[in-house]
Amino acid sequence: MNDYELKRVLNGHSGCKIFLMANSSGDKIVRKISKDLAYNERLKLQCDKQKRFHSPTNAIHTPKILSYGINNDGLFFFDMQYISGTTLSDYLRDVDTDEIARIVDKLSFSLKYSINKADDELAQRIFLIKINSLRQKIEGSLPLYALDFLADYDWKNFPQSPCHGDLTTENIIISNGEFYFIDFLDSFYDCFILDFADLLQDVQLLWHYRFEKLNDTTKLNLKIFSDLLLEKILNHNIALRDVYCTLLLKLIRIYPYVKDSTTADFLSKNIKSILHFIKTL
Repeated sequence: MNDYELKRVLNGHSGCKIFLMANSSGDKIVRKISKDLAYNERLKLQCDKQKRFHSPTNAIHTPKILSYGINNDGLFFFDMQYISGTTLSDYLRDVDTDEIARIVDKLSFSLKYSINKADDELAQRIFLIKINSLRQKIEGSLPLYALDFLADYDWKNFPQSPCHGDLTTENIIISNGEFYFIDFLDSFYDCFILDFADLLQDVQLLWHYRFEKLNDTTKLNLKIFSDLLLEKILNHNIALRDVYCTLLLKLIRIYPYVKDSTTADFLSKNIKSILHFIKTL
């Protein structure tokens, strides 16, 4: 891979460096480099997740891992296939209802990973550790009342299964009619329910679009996507309370990193509304 040269810096959310590289023949790859030495192990886990991912229906793909290792700075990196396409967040701006239904079908069946039986004590313990760590980070802040609710929630029925870890609409690429998951994230607990919650955060709460004034077509498409996804969740016999409690936890996890009033208002409003909704279920 030494004959590849930097062409463009790509956007990422973890702090890792992501580069588009190309060689003299025009072949392109994407290189992801750990943000620091302490993050090496996490990036290795993310690389391994991507390598091991398999969609039960073969409807979802991932960029192929081409090589990996440690660079001259001691940072872990991996090179992967470059996929040219459109993010799902942009694709949903102007598609018809039939296409939205096709997307939801593909995603919902592919998220029904092979599931291991829930280890009641393990799941409860891990979720409570996460909740307590968040309590320390946001002490004196707004979401404490929501954390109190989540601390009393029964997490014992959460099975262990493969999961993407950050399945936002930005991390799904559509290329020539094929779907690709990108930017896998190591998760504090691997369960497919977390992936459903990530999608709802974008298509129902409009997390990705929070800085935009959406047109009516995009808003309608996102509403259709959200309704169809919820229907699939129920068809999979997944408890809505579990999904929305996970979504609530994900919103609170963002809270310590907020740096702008728009995001702070978004979280405040949705934490309250999601908690109220859960209590009605």
